[in-house]
Amino acid sequence: MTFAKRMTACLFFTLSIISLAKANNAGWFLVPKSNSVDFKIICTDGYKTVWGVYPRGGTSDYQVARNIYIGHTNDGRTILSFMRGFISADKETTYIPASNVNCEASEK
Repeated sequence: MTFAKRMTACLFFTLSIISLAKANNAGWFLVPKSNSVDFKIICTDGYKTVWGVYPRGGTSDYQVARNIYIGHTNDGRTILSFMRGFISADKETTYIPASNVNCEASEK
């Protein structure tokens, strides 16, 4: 695994990654490279996967993520806004994880 992929794999959707993300004019933050490379997103509660966009058997529109933006609600919760799909990311999606859920994005 290359250094760039290891760094991407360590991105957690918490306030600590805001300094690593690129800000756009609307106050949302783009996960680096998610506009040009397929990503997966895995959200966990402890060691249990509770939600995600990642390769899985069969057909699912939750296998590829692109254009991943991070925002925050007024009460401090994280909002994920991204495109998702089976082969290409073509469906708009918004996900607001519970406060105890950690989400991680990495290149596919």
